[in-house]
Amino acid sequence: MKRKIPEFSTALALVLLAAPPLFAVKIDSKAREIEITGRVHTQFNTSSVEGELASEFITRRARLTAEVELNDFVSGKVQPDYGEGKMALKDAYMKLDYRKGLSFRVGQFHRPFDLFELTSSTKILVVERALKIRGVHGMRSLSSLTEKLGYSDRDIGVEAKFHGGRNRRVSFAAAITNGTGANKVPAKTDGAVGEKQYTGRLEFKPAAGRAVKLALSGSLRPYTFTAGTDTLIDASKLGEAADTTITERFDQEYAYAIQGDLELGDFKGGPHVQAGAVYGQNWKERLSDASGAPRFFAAQVIGSVKIAVERNEYVQAVEPLLRLSYADPNDDLSDDGGILVTPGVQFFFTGRNKIALNLDLFLPESSDEGTEYSFKAQSSLHF
Repeated sequence: MKRKIPEFSTALALVLLAAPPLFAVKIDSKAREIEITGRVHTQFNTSSVEGELASEFITRRARLTAEVELNDFVSGKVQPDYGEGKMALKDAYMKLDYRKGLSFRVGQFHRPFDLFELTSSTKILVVERALKIRGVHGMRSLSSLTEKLGYSDRDIGVEAKFHGGRNRRVSFAAAITNGTGANKVPAKTDGAVGEKQYTGRLEFKPAAGRAVKLALSGSLRPYTFTAGTDTLIDASKLGEAADTTITERFDQEYAYAIQGDLELGDFKGGPHVQAGAVYGQNWKERLSDASGAPRFFAAQVIGSVKIAVERNEYVQAVEPLLRLSYADPNDDLSDDGGILVTPGVQFFFTGRNKIALNLDLFLPESSDEGTEYSFKAQSSLHF
């Protein structure tokens, strides 16, 4: 019998090779290379705010990404998202790579502003970049301000990027976009004349081989505001009860924001720090033509230590972390900001596949509000 086992194994292998395949995958494309990746983030969160659901499960993100390379010059990316019960297009652009570190992107992409927004959702240290406690309103964290005021996140337009210097330690990106955000085109409204948003980011790595990065970003974006009202009296009816029509007058101006940020370490292991501060105009709270847009300020730091776990077949690394974020959305008002504190820990199984646990604590400046909190647990599948 012992001599017949190898003969049986060989025969079985020949039969399996000769048998028709159970399934087939065929991709017909003119691309030289297509890379398909995906992410699924499932989140459990709670809220201490009275009147809100005590807890909920949500599909935070569900994305399938196709990165296409046609040749050394032309490539692109398409990334739809099916998270939170709706479909939205995230990245969708063509990229042209020239020699000597010059490239262009045309389509929908991240505006080159805000380190925390430019960090992929498969890598971010905290579960949520912005302040997200159900029932807590307002722009009261750094990323809440840059996102909702339209200085960061995705937009539609064109971007040029240059990598230069010794060992490509300097890079500069400049973008011209609609300024209306992802999946949106400028609306034809009173006062809007189709002005564009201008965003730039300069990055510098002080020393080759060290995970240290400094950056400065700036943005100018158009916005429409109410400039006043006009009263029209029908002169043909002066002898009677005159008809009066009151209409709003609109105008358009530019708002600005400037951000500096610093990154020490990386996502591979060991200590890692991301820090930034942003100052600019909160154009959404402009009250009148004479007042101008109020200023805002925010600062944030996230620190973590990724520790490898030896001789464990399930968990590869553990990463405790802490975030501190302060925001003042309107310098014309007092007690409208607050502090966001997030202690947390991440458990890595392989690559970017992990479970993250966060406790978001929001401490408002106003004595009329109480401290609110939210526990978040999120699983991240990445392939």
